[in-house]
Amino acid sequence: MKKVKVDLKSFEVGECSMLLSLLGEEENKNTFASNIPPEQNNEKKYSASDKRKDIADINRRYTFRLKALNVALNTTFREWKDLESRGFDTKEVQSRWSILNEEYRISKRRASLEIYELVQPLYRKAYGNDGVHDLHGQGIKSGSLVFIVSTILDNEKNFIDPKNKNIVFDIGDENDGEWHMQAVCAITVWLKERNYNFWMNETKRFVFVKIN
Repeated sequence: MKKVKVDLKSFEVGECSMLLSLLGEEENKNTFASNIPPEQNNEKKYSASDKRKDIADINRRYTFRLKALNVALNTTFREWKDLESRGFDTKEVQSRWSILNEEYRISKRRASLEIYELVQPLYRKAYGNDGVHDLHGQGIKSGSLVFIVSTILDNEKNFIDPKNKNIVFDIGDENDGEWHMQAVCAITVWLKERNYNFWMNETKRFVFVKIN
């Protein structure tokens, strides 16, 4: 995969195409697909271990490309506080920080959704097409988990299981560590606030959302 040089000065207020700029356009996404180990004449099944390895690789690459924006955001914040401590006007630097902060928030959400769309075929390859949306770790650290959930629910006709009219999310279990309970809290609060009819299984791994 080619290295992407990020020119932060080229981004405008409210621009939502930053993610593609960070990723170096569409050719980088094609590289991910080529990294999926093929099944060799059905002799070697694509395993859960293979899946975890590929997902970790995808996450690392996205994190690397968002890091440049994060560095710029932190640098601008330090400049703001330095000027403030010396009694200078900080309106201009505050404005720059606000722009970068919003772009970073948008980029993290978009990256989480892109990662979700990339890793779903890996789950399907490992476990078969069971109709479950696997959200293990996706977006919880960046606060984007509910963004992924809302995107799926907003497009419910494309995702619904026609047999039982439910949308099912797998948000992990105790093996996923502390983030699992964070995911449980985030998704349940969001669904309750929007009056969705939903329930969980006993281990709180699966979230079932009823669609009328």
